[in-house]
Amino acid sequence: MRAPAASGSSPPQELKVAEAISGTVYYETPRNLPMPGVVLLSRIYYGPRGVAVDTILLALATGKVKTIVEDAGYPTYASSGHLLFTRGDTLLAAPFDLSRLEVTGGAGRISGTQYVTLDGRNSGDTIPILLTAASRKS
Repeated sequence: MRAPAASGSSPPQELKVAEAISGTVYYETPRNLPMPGVVLLSRIYYGPRGVAVDTILLALATGKVKTIVEDAGYPTYASSGHLLFTRGDTLLAAPFDLSRLEVTGGAGRISGTQYVTLDGRNSGDTIPILLTAASRKS
């Protein structure tokens, strides 16, 4: 897999993943975080619940993976301190602590947002989304 380089830096780099999941596994939508050495990814694989999509962190130096949110794809970190991701056709935001590299609260649906794509296949840029419309999901 190749990840987009940060703005104004070297060309994309190949990512090596050290993870013990049997079967076919795909890693998509790599996103750089403000914290160097860690990348957000979508992991798509066939598991006990059928086809699964999870949001993971990949440590570039070791290739080790940490699952951040299950059943969550196309992750993007927002400068507001939120992790944005999709679940089905819903866009969600959850508070994310960069120093601990973990979600620190429940995910809220971003209401009133339509036709938002986070797949980044055409660009390595992040997508600015105003999070003031987020409401807590019950």
